[in-house]
Amino acid sequence: MEIRLIAFDLDGTLLDDHKKVSERSLRALEAAVKKGVILVPATGRIRNAIPKAVMDLPLVRYLITLNGAVVWDLEKEERIYQKIFSKEQSLALWDYITQFDAMCDIYEDGQGYMEPGNLAMLEKYVHFPEMIQLVRDTRKVIPSIREYLVRLDNGVEKFNMYFEDRELQARVKEELKRFSYLKATTSVINNIELNHVEADKGRGLTALCEYLGISKEQVMAFGDGDNDIAMLTAAGCGVAMKNAEPSVKEQADRIAESNNEDGLARMIEEYIL
Repeated sequence: MEIRLIAFDLDGTLLDDHKKVSERSLRALEAAVKKGVILVPATGRIRNAIPKAVMDLPLVRYLITLNGAVVWDLEKEERIYQKIFSKEQSLALWDYITQFDAMCDIYEDGQGYMEPGNLAMLEKYVHFPEMIQLVRDTRKVIPSIREYLVRLDNGVEKFNMYFEDRELQARVKEELKRFSYLKATTSVINNIELNHVEADKGRGLTALCEYLGISKEQVMAFGDGDNDIAMLTAAGCGVAMKNAEPSVKEQADRIAESNNEDGLARMIEEYIL
């Protein structure tokens, strides 16, 4: 069946390790648009953290953000789909995750928030210059996130944790299973991202397809992290990058070359163009 929509993760998928989009990838995506294909960035990021080169692509009207917690129709400035934590859940989670040796922050209403102490230790937990700059550019520093949560009427869209100790990261990810209302995933090697259990890229993609009247079989999705698995299985053709985790590749229909080898562009050229 003809592909009508391409959903693609950013970090580790469309973006190379320097957080850049290659010219070949841009050309492939633009050529797909000329064939009538809808392009949908699907990311753990907030919408304001999506690179300009991606947002400038033609027909980028819809976004799956925050791992599916919020799906946007940019033309109407409407949220097509939203699943966030309640205020009570947000406070309980913040109290729990801040007991560990990890850098923690939150996303709420499309904005990232971080405390001064965490920002001061950014280089301890985030080791890539491009990622460090991204965090600095997308976080608002506030004195106390807990006090901020107490004042909120609603809850948080997403929590982030970054670890220096990978064994601690694995243990915390396992312990987080005690919270039945959340889903813990990983998008970069040393992080954990916490979303509402009903917020994932697969549910976001399914909601968007229903909104657009597009069938699963008409969708191709690309990803590399375990936060992409639900999206790959929700698409008619799920494509894992060569640099993806083994668990992601196991759930994919096809394997593309890595994010540093124009894997997404090559797959579009072969199967769509």
